[in-house]
Amino acid sequence: MGRDISTAAFSEADFRLFYHRLLAQRDIVSQRMNERSGYGPWLRNPLTIGGETEYCAIQRKTGSAHHVSASVLPRPRWSHEVGPWNLEHGNVPLSINGAPLTAMLDELDDDQADMDNLLAGLDAELAAFGILPSLTEDDLAHIIKTQRFIALEEQFDNHYGRYHLDIGEGKNRVQLSGDGISSEATVTGHQLHDSTSVTEAPSLVNAIRLAASVLIGLSGNSPFLFGRQVCQNEARLKVFFDSVRGRGRALGPAWMRNPMDQIDHAIEAPVLLPELSDAPDDQLQELTLQLGTYYAFVRLVLSDELMRVEIRFMPSGPSNVDMIANDAATLALAHWLQPRMDWLIGRGLGFAVADSNFRSAVYDGPFAPIFWPNQRGQLRETTPAAVVQQLQDNLYATLTDDFDMDPDEASRHLTPFVRRSHKGMTGAQWLIKAAERLPEDNRMGRLTLAATERAKSGLPVVDWDLP
Repeated sequence: MGRDISTAAFSEADFRLFYHRLLAQRDIVSQRMNERSGYGPWLRNPLTIGGETEYCAIQRKTGSAHHVSASVLPRPRWSHEVGPWNLEHGNVPLSINGAPLTAMLDELDDDQADMDNLLAGLDAELAAFGILPSLTEDDLAHIIKTQRFIALEEQFDNHYGRYHLDIGEGKNRVQLSGDGISSEATVTGHQLHDSTSVTEAPSLVNAIRLAASVLIGLSGNSPFLFGRQVCQNEARLKVFFDSVRGRGRALGPAWMRNPMDQIDHAIEAPVLLPELSDAPDDQLQELTLQLGTYYAFVRLVLSDELMRVEIRFMPSGPSNVDMIANDAATLALAHWLQPRMDWLIGRGLGFAVADSNFRSAVYDGPFAPIFWPNQRGQLRETTPAAVVQQLQDNLYATLTDDFDMDPDEASRHLTPFVRRSHKGMTGAQWLIKAAERLPEDNRMGRLTLAATERAKSGLPVVDWDLP
């Protein structure tokens, strides 16, 4: 959601001064990187992973969205996102060695159980979807309109024009216009945060961008919007990207050459929230605020303690087990690709390939047509499922050899993802098949409840029965 601001009203002088402070803070970051080949203690930190997960609160009897009062939330672990049914959970960062994925899963399970117990008194519970199937347009009338989002919507309109979404075909077509921030409330995701260094960041970011089509193709969990099947896989990403008018260019405008690229792209974008702080420039308050309004699906985050890559294109759900499996696959595929990226780009692998692959997989899922480099760097048409089947031994080895992860840990968490590639069964595919078997009366509510019941069984989606 991003930190809130104190006002939504800004003068022309605010915009000018804010921009000048951005340039000054950009120079500070650049100087620190050049002097140390790092920033603060970044290069001295051990590799860590962490993340954020957004859940939906639903009514136990109907499966519809349940609006939760902020006073109910146990902070700081839980907070509201844009919609009052949308609750965000933050994971504690962990060392990547040993059994970090099991620790992350245990934390999600325990905290979700605690929140379910708290919501039980309201006859509600948590569910995990990219887009809540039972969500209605009426729910969007209740979004949390902070000063930040009032200002954002005004500035989006000023710089990029009015919001318009057009997704799906025929009787399943959905069209929305007007308030893009309200539409952002429909989407819920699961982020993985992977620590890195100045020297390693470009190749890691580029590897994640290339891997994105394979990962999202086998992880989609939002084929429905307002009760209509608008795609085969992950409608959430188009809904979100259209809501922010394409600001951030999805995976980015080009391959990253150095960590300053993303900062420069963000500074070149129009300023949306020119709130000026009293902090000195070396605290980077204005730069941090600007970066928070640049909506790349893979982005670098800078702080005094570390540099990390936020991987933001994966959906929430369908279960905690599946989300951690997605994390295992992301780490394995990205870090297997990372030492190969400079060679592949040098051989002529264009960024347009990664971007086109991603868009194809977002809509069509496990068997979407994508182009993938072979051992000689030549592109061949394939599918996300086929890439994982081809590379599965390398993926297991990357987790155990490169990260010194316990073999049982790697197998436990990567295997559900690999099995999806063989069965073609993702959260999205299960939802589509299950919906066909349910009666029309409250179909989306029934679907929501059926998926949520199975998610809490501890089984991955490839092992769920159909209702």
